[in-house]
This record gives sequence, structure tokens and C-alpha cells, in this order.
Amino acid sequence: MRSAALVTLLVASAAHAAPCDGVEAPAPLPGDMPTAEERLALEDCDSEALYYGFGADADPVAARKCAIVEWAAGDDGILSGAGILFMIYANGQGAARDLQLARAFACAMDSYRSEARLARLEAIESGPGEPVDACEFSWSASLVDEAICAWHADRPALVAQEARQAAVLEGLAPPDRELAEKAIAATDDFDLAQLENETHLGAGGGGRNVTIAASAAPNGARIVARLERMARGEGPEGDVGMTPAAAELEHDRSVDGAQRALEEMSPGSGWASHVPMTESEWLPSRDAWMALARAVDPQHADAWLVELTRERTRQLIDLASN
Repeated sequence: MRSAALVTLLVASAAHAAPCDGVEAPAPLPGDMPTAEERLALEDCDSEALYYGFGADADPVAARKCAIVEWAAGDDGILSGAGILFMIYANGQGAARDLQLARAFACAMDSYRSEARLARLEAIESGPGEPVDACEFSWSASLVDEAICAWHADRPALVAQEARQAAVLEGLAPPDRELAEKAIAATDDFDLAQLENETHLGAGGGGRNVTIAASAAPNGARIVARLERMARGEGPEGDVGMTPAAAELEHDRSVDGAQRALEEMSPGSGWASHVPMTESEWLPSRDAWMALARAVDPQHADAWLVELTRERTRQLIDLASN
């Protein structure tokens, strides 16, 4: 999933708090482990979707088996692998409640909030209360946790967007569907490059990482809306307001302006060089969308070129001003 990949680029190693010293490594009971046959079937599973019911009804038992497969493969995320198992054993949903195992998985997670999670488990011993949720600990934890949990909050919207996207692709002729899939893939590459090269730059600092990493649903909505309008031959929404040549000139000036601004913000840091690195992924993305536009909405091809170019220009202006 593209939004998951965006968040993955932010993940960094996290040190565990002292309260985890002496906590043994997780060791689920043999009866909780998936069978060899189930492991094969769960190779590409999504424990978060299974646990919360994204795209289908929630299935905590399947989530537990999936999370064990993820955890065994080294997944120590807060909303996959170790994190899902922490919730399952803390809440007794998908397996019998086992606070000792929940503690072990709380400390196995790649997160700064192990101390708060352990304190929450201690409170459960005196009375279950509300179910534990991994994201209740994301505040003041780390930008990584905040970004992951912000994306998690968007997942229902993302599921709906994926259904809309699939419906559009299904309605296209095979050659056009191939063009659309290439445009979507190229946009994924561009989004990842932008996240990797540009989101940590500017005066906004690290907080800007969370804002952009948490924008998976808005970005997805933008792409799906574009795809739908192209497929219906409607052109961009509203008046694009200029010619392709004028939009190209505006874009080129914005590239130069962003590079100058970044160099002034941090002389000698190399930040300015990140802009052309991202541009090298944006251009194929724009060209892929234009190939689709010329195939399915040729009467609005120039308008789409302006729209796509100005969208990137606005990002560059924002980068320079932040």
C-alpha cells in the first residue's frame, strides 16, 4: 500500500526505556502460533487491517496469527507485528488475556513509549477498563509514532479510495488501464522521493514530516479524483488559468527559487540538491499522467499539463517558504 510505504521511510531506530530492563523476550503459547500451512497463507497479510476491520469485518484471531508471522519476520511496529500482539494480549481479543506477554510485546516494539504502555498494563491488573490501543501512546512519543498513527486514522478513507480507484481501472479498456496503472505507480515513486528528499527541509523542521506523512488520505483522494475526471473526459476541475508554456516557465522559476531559499536557510548543507533529486521522479510521474490524458481525455490534454505542472509548482513554493 502506498501510504504504508510513505510512513516506512520515516521509521528510525528507537531506544527503549529503562522499565523494559529485565523483561523477557516474547514467547507466545504454542496453541497461539499459526500452523505451517497458515504461515504460508499469511505471508503477505496485514494484521492491522485484520484487527481493526479495514476492508472487511475485524478478525482478531486471524490478526493474532498474522501478527505472529509479521513479528517472526522482524516486524516491531506499533500497528503491526509486535504492536498488534501487545494489544491482543492486553485486551484478550484474539487470544486469552496474558499481561506478561503483553509486557514482553510492549518492550519489543520500536517505540519510545514503552514506559507508558507498561504503566497502562499495571492499571489493567486492578481493573480492565477501556481497551488498550497502541495509538493512545503516540502523543509526545516520536514523530515516527505520530506519523504512523495519523496514517492509521486515515485508513478507512484509504480503503474507500482504493475501492473507487479499482472501479475506475475496471472500467478502462486494457491499454488505458495499463497507462493508468503506470501513472499511479510513477506517482507513488514521486511521493516517496518527495518524502525522502524534501519533507525534512525548511524552517518547519521535523513537524513537517508528520504533516506530510499523515497526508496519505488527502493525497490518495487527489489521485483518485484526477483518475475519475480523466476517465470521464471532464478535464481538471475549474479554470487552469494559463498556457502550458507559461506553467512550465513558472515551474522552472519555482525550482530555482526553492533551491536558492534552501541554500540561504542552511548554507553548505546540500539541501538545495534535494530539489532536482525529487524533480527527477516528478517528471516521469507527470509524463505518465499525460500519456493517460492523451489516451482518454485528449481534448483536455493541455489543461491537464498545466494542472499537473502547477501542482508541483505549488509544492516548490511551499518548500521555499517553510
